[in-house]
Amino acid sequence: MCVWGLNFKAKAFGKMTDGSELSTNVKVGDLVSMVGMKGHALGRPLKLEKDCYDIYAICGFTRGNPTESADDFTRKLKGTPIIKKEKDFVEALDRIRAYFESENGRGPIAVSRFYGINESRRLDAYQRVSTFLINVQ
Repeated sequence: MCVWGLNFKAKAFGKMTDGSELSTNVKVGDLVSMVGMKGHALGRPLKLEKDCYDIYAICGFTRGNPTESADDFTRKLKGTPIIKKEKDFVEALDRIRAYFESENGRGPIAVSRFYGINESRRLDAYQRVSTFLINVQ
């Protein structure tokens, strides 16, 4: 899967443990690459809650809501036709669908556990990721 071909440049800066400051330019994976990577990451037992939370956050809140996130995703995907044909990428989306197929699916329950068993987050995770997946074309 071509992940780093879909990125943007950002400047990271901060204070080091010795009190000095440092900044550097980094490449950050965009929405398409992050959804692809996280879709493939699903299933790691020790990272399930974090990976499902990341999918919830990326799909549900990029551009403010899952519909806008899906529109952005579709636009970027269409702008890179070779990615659309990659079997690995299709498999990543299918895996996300399987994990978030119901309110009691593995994905929403993992998001709830990430927050310390939070039922409202479980329902919100299902609704947001489902809306994203329905609107991705």
